[in-house]
Amino acid sequence: MATVRALFLLQHKFLYLWLEGNYERIRYESEGAGSTKGAITCSEISAFPVILPPLEEQAQIVNYVAERKCKFDGLIGKAVSAIELMQERRTALISAAVTGKIDVRDWQAAA
Repeated sequence: MATVRALFLLQHKFLYLWLEGNYERIRYESEGAGSTKGAITCSEISAFPVILPPLEEQAQIVNYVAERKCKFDGLIGKAVSAIELMQERRTALISAAVTGKIDVRDWQAAA
């Protein structure tokens, strides 16, 4: 674990998003150098260049990502709910077929 300090030119949330978004690339660079260790070192992180837009633009980027994340979280929640409902309906259909509540003897798959 390492502490990364954001300077006055950098919003900490922007740095977090940048590190989160570039983790795999930093890891790949680390492994590409012949490393077999299971972690990224502090020197590797500090040597990786970070593009620093002005603070106002960093704030806009952070807000944009937060809005999109909120939207995606909502969509994921709806998808999970739909999957759960379909699983419940599937279970109910199988139960009804097994207990004889619906007649499936003449059922044929669609061609």
